[in-house]
Amino acid sequence: MSLTHVLATKLGARITEVHKNKTCPWVRPDGKTRVTVEYRKEGGGAMVPIRVHTVLIFTQHDETITNE
Repeated sequence: MSLTHVLATKLGARITEVHKNKTCPWVRPDGKTRVTVEYRKEGGGAMVPIRVHTVLIFTQHDETITNE
């Protein structure tokens, strides 16, 4: 399984957890995650992760939450 898939899945599970246990009561059940990792190609052709480039977390939230 790719590193990006593992990280995105763990983030999604955490979003579900904070929704269910009310750590963040404003989080609604629908959410998405996206993780982008930068890789380097090794001599034998293996791809080695260098860094996590981008982490995006999208979630529905309570209508009373503002961007302010």
